[in-house]
Amino acid sequence: MSAIWQRPQVRFWVAVLALLVLSMGLALALVVSYWATATLLSVLLVLAVVGLLNSYQRQRVQLLKFIEQFDESANDRPSQRYLQSLFPELLAVMRQQQQQLRLARSENESRHSILSTLADSMSLALFVVVDNREVTFVNRFTHELCGINQITLLQQLRAQNNPLFEFICSHDVASQVLTIEGENGRFRGLVKVNTTELGERAAKVVSISDIHDLLDQQEQNSWQKLVRVLTHEIMNSIGPITSLAGSAKLLAEEQVQDSDLYKALVTIERRANGLLKFVDNYRGLTQLPKPVMQACSLAEVLDHVLKLAQELASQRDIEVELVGRQPALMVYTDPDLLEHVLLNLVRNGLDAMQTSRQRRLRIVLERKRLTSVILAVEDSGKGIETEVQDTMFMPFFTTKPKGSGIGLALVKQLTSIMSIKVLVSSTLGQGSRFSLVIPLAQSVPENETDKD
Repeated sequence: MSAIWQRPQVRFWVAVLALLVLSMGLALALVVSYWATATLLSVLLVLAVVGLLNSYQRQRVQLLKFIEQFDESANDRPSQRYLQSLFPELLAVMRQQQQQLRLARSENESRHSILSTLADSMSLALFVVVDNREVTFVNRFTHELCGINQITLLQQLRAQNNPLFEFICSHDVASQVLTIEGENGRFRGLVKVNTTELGERAAKVVSISDIHDLLDQQEQNSWQKLVRVLTHEIMNSIGPITSLAGSAKLLAEEQVQDSDLYKALVTIERRANGLLKFVDNYRGLTQLPKPVMQACSLAEVLDHVLKLAQELASQRDIEVELVGRQPALMVYTDPDLLEHVLLNLVRNGLDAMQTSRQRRLRIVLERKRLTSVILAVEDSGKGIETEVQDTMFMPFFTTKPKGSGIGLALVKQLTSIMSIKVLVSSTLGQGSRFSLVIPLAQSVPENETDKD
């Protein structure tokens, strides 16, 4: 009997029946003028109405409480038991909808996890901008490539990458090659912007591909072809001139050595030989040795370079410092060619500090990436202008009074054939930094190492 009384439906209908009986009794008492009975029935009727209202309010609260927890993983079991006894059909429908909601949420979470993993595995920067203001998604490579981390507002890009900021704000669908300030220096990237809808808001999907290496390779191939043609034509033309000048000088020497003809022939021969030597130096840019790629200790390479660098620097009263040495670090490269590259950068840094007050050269080793290590040569020279940074690796280009324009061009060529990325960052009046991004040995597939 008590179990039946606990059911809300039973209590509800008993209250309704009591209201009807009390109402009829009150009406009868008023008709026959039983005032005492009418008063008692009125009080009982008010109490019954209050009880019915309380029952309604309780049912309303329990229903709202269950609905509020409808999408929660843990349900309020007292609310479920109450609704089961009061509205079993409604509870069954709500449970079915709740199960479908959980399934849809699980699928969305799985889909989001897959998309996030896919985005993080891409070798391009990817982020989403909503209403040209909020940045709602940033993949892992965005930080590695552009140095963008924990960004929430597009406005934060303006200070570091104003051209990129302006391009994103002013275009809905577009693509363009921009020079971007990255984490370790400037690079050329292909920026693509596509616009879609995120609910009622406009969302821009921005992708940045690093095409710096591709463009550099195309430039290097063009320069190699040009140098190859020039050296071939110049050698073919200067060779006979040198030979004829030498023969004519011997004939003139037998007559009068102090004659103008003899001096002119000596000058022609000397300049022709100098031009042949000059051309022969540049021929090396088109005849690079094949790298012997292997897993090697970066610490050993740095030890060799540091000794030579200190010897070169001591002659100019410049201090050389190695920062971040890691003895167990293994890289995949040609150790001999890497030493050659580092020494070229060291010489370049020493030359840049000839007129500096504070002269210090730093070789810095940084482990910021999972598959590569950053090795940088920093100087405290006068810095490099932005316009020069775009052309400094080209053959024939130099800012030194007696420079040949070969050193940095050779650095670019050697790093390219070893799959090493070279980046430059510089501040006028403070110095320059040349960074080498070198692959780690464990990040190279076994079939690649077997080829060498």
